[in-house]
Amino acid sequence: MVRKMGIKKIIHTTGPRGNTPHKEQLLRDAYKNSLQLACDNGLTSIAFPAISTAIFGYDINEATPIALKVIQTFVANHPKAFKEIRFVVFSDKDFLVYQKYMNQLFTSSILF
Repeated sequence: MVRKMGIKKIIHTTGPRGNTPHKEQLLRDAYKNSLQLACDNGLTSIAFPAISTAIFGYDINEATPIALKVIQTFVANHPKAFKEIRFVVFSDKDFLVYQKYMNQLFTSSILF
């Protein structure tokens, strides 16, 4: 028996491998295009894994600030688009990386 979780759609994206040329822009585009697609389809919540990290070899300490900045910029430009944006990570170690960079954003002059 499948229990409904309130999931309406799945947007699948892949990001660059850790050694891909122009990987930063490709990662930005993966997040931005996913956000735009969700917005265009009237979705008000979205969850992201740490795109391109793990088996794709993109260092999570490099990828996380890129992801957060893209999302921050998108939200600033579309303040009513989303009610919820989640980050779903694999391990406690990954969680600590996201927490570190989130704390840096909230203590800097640039806020969500």
